[in-house]
Amino acid sequence: MTDQLSRRTFAKLAGAAALGASTVPLVASTAQRAEAPTLQTRTARSFPTGFLWGSATASYQVEGAVAEDGRMPSIWDTFSHTPGKVANNATGDIADDHYHRYKGDIQLMKALGVKAYRFSIAWPRVFPQAAARPIPKGSTSTIASSTS
Repeated sequence: MTDQLSRRTFAKLAGAAALGASTVPLVASTAQRAEAPTLQTRTARSFPTGFLWGSATASYQVEGAVAEDGRMPSIWDTFSHTPGKVANNATGDIADDHYHRYKGDIQLMKALGVKAYRFSIAWPRVFPQAAARPIPKGSTSTIASSTS
């Protein structure tokens, strides 16, 4: 008989692994489970001094505004608009509308105490025709200067 890992045990293991706990066994045999029915108690962990909590985005998931300011379709636009490829025919055409709402989104992050933010911009917004030069509306310097 093979040992099975329950969803609850998996969640505990994943949480412990995320915190760097080293005392939690990855898989317990049937004999070990009988001897120790609960996971060992881990010691309290803390993050190092200077650790920054942050947030991150992926352009297609948050950006929206797929046809504005010179942006051309990306491979994700083409894929998501192909019937039957995405559940409920969902697309990133509007997404979270971060392109229009970034100032409010940044205020929300500040209110949450987020100290670091990694964002991405869709490549066809910067280089819409695979051109040698980025277009001004898509360049990061334009976006960075407008958020300062």
